Amino acid sequence: MSRTLYMSVVEKPHPQAAILQSDKSTTPVMKGNADVNLACGACQVVLAQGLTVEWFANQFQTPFQLLLRCPKCAAYNRLPATLGP
Repeated sequence: MSRTLYMSVVEKPHPQAAILQSDKSTTPVMKGNADVNLACGACQVVLAQGLTVEWFANQFQTPFQLLLRCPKCAAYNRLPATLGP
């Protein structure tokens, strides 16, 4: 059985934030094989099905924020990432 984690919502993204977003309104935006779902902290729709916070931290490097924009409510959800140049 999968567990669902709700991401924290960022009101105003940092000007240099890395933003992941889909050009489609379908969800989930991303899929993997883990037993964790990451959901929008505002509207609670699953945005990343089967992907862990550790996976995101290992896959993405950004100088400030890594955000996933919800295609349903347009909220910016914070994802973990390795901070770097």
